[in-house]
Amino acid sequence: MKIYDIEKKDGLSDIIQNNKVSYVGAAAISDFSLPIEELQNLSIAENKVITQLDLHPIEALLVSTNWNLNDDILEPFEVWSAKNSPINKQFNYGHNEEDIIGHMTASEILVGELPSLKTYIDDKMPDTFHIKASIVLYKYWKNEELQNRMNSIIDEIPQGKWYVSMEALFDNFDYGIITPNGENKIIPRNSTSAYLTKYLRCFGGSGLYNDNKIGRLLRNITFRGCGLVEEPANPNSIIFNNTKSFFGVESSIEVIYKENKQMSDKLEAQVSTLESQLAKANDKIEALTKQLVANDAEKITSEKNALQEVVNTAQSKINSLETELAKANESVVNKDKELLVLSNELSTLKVDIKTAERVNTLISAGLCEADAKIKAKALCNASDEIFQVVVSMIPSKKTEEQTQQTQASSDIDDENEVLNITKIDENEEANLGITIEDNVDEFNNAVAAFLMQDSE
Repeated sequence: MKIYDIEKKDGLSDIIQNNKVSYVGAAAISDFSLPIEELQNLSIAENKVITQLDLHPIEALLVSTNWNLNDDILEPFEVWSAKNSPINKQFNYGHNEEDIIGHMTASEILVGELPSLKTYIDDKMPDTFHIKASIVLYKYWKNEELQNRMNSIIDEIPQGKWYVSMEALFDNFDYGIITPNGENKIIPRNSTSAYLTKYLRCFGGSGLYNDNKIGRLLRNITFRGCGLVEEPANPNSIIFNNTKSFFGVESSIEVIYKENKQMSDKLEAQVSTLESQLAKANDKIEALTKQLVANDAEKITSEKNALQEVVNTAQSKINSLETELAKANESVVNKDKELLVLSNELSTLKVDIKTAERVNTLISAGLCEADAKIKAKALCNASDEIFQVVVSMIPSKKTEEQTQQTQASSDIDDENEVLNITKIDENEEANLGITIEDNVDEFNNAVAAFLMQDSE
């Protein structure tokens, strides 16, 4: 069987090469000549057709077309193609090929639901069906131990103490898919889809992929032999109970991406809308920053509040979109690079918004727009608390007359006034709600950066 590179990478080579499965059926209590409702699951029964003294004929229901409890799928076409393969194959004891106790002589197609099965003689393949095999047991043995064992087997078959287990070989498999809305799809196994193999239950997976139920659909089946086994410990291995039919339509791998793609398209549309809104908000921030000095304070405050609402709304949408993008990233791998670019743009925009807000604050504290931009850039690494401390130390606006007097003052007075902004008494520190001692390094760095820009 071909092993694809992704399956080798997933460590599945050895288990995939073990391309055989066994199907177990429950024993019957009588022969087919009795009323069908008296049979127990219609699996093994006596066959009266063969009358040779050294052969004991029985009939057994070997396999049915279905999706079984182990998530293996016996698709009608594959089983129909293999319907005659049980003939002349060995019938052994306990799946031991060195302990052959009979062989299969014929196979027959049955249709209907248990317990009302009937022989199917049409050449056209039915939608669902079962394979029944005619088997002969070797009745006489020279070895006394083997003879006693056979006598017990023949006596116990009508009591329902034995099961038949059909062993099937196959040289390939595809993937059966049941979508969340109940659609049956078949995904061909190839180099593109082979990553799905690790999700199959027979290979240790969960049997689910992106909320789609996934099973192994066997291809090119041959029924190679049959074993007589005791009642299995796990009743779920009996495939004739609680199974369901599967009628899949061949589809491409994209069928399991459809829902994720729709979600991705929706997110892309939201990203585009949000980017447009953020760009407009950023342009508005820049325009308002230029108008802060010239415009009326009340009008500016109103516009700033309105702008803050836009920023808050944009920020809320950013947070919401980041959450949705994180979820989508789990299933839409190809979007990783685009999401990273968007995340960087959003981070840059956040810094721009914060810088614009600090420019506004510095202008409100008395600096001109040009100085405010320089100071805001110098304090970009300062925390909000330290920034507020530095802002609180900026002297209030002077009247035109005081400004003229200041310009007439000596250089020494200017230097003393600059130095004054580096001082803060304990009462001011308490009013600001912080402790400089706890943030002394950050505070010193912020003041140094602030004064360095002055010196430049």
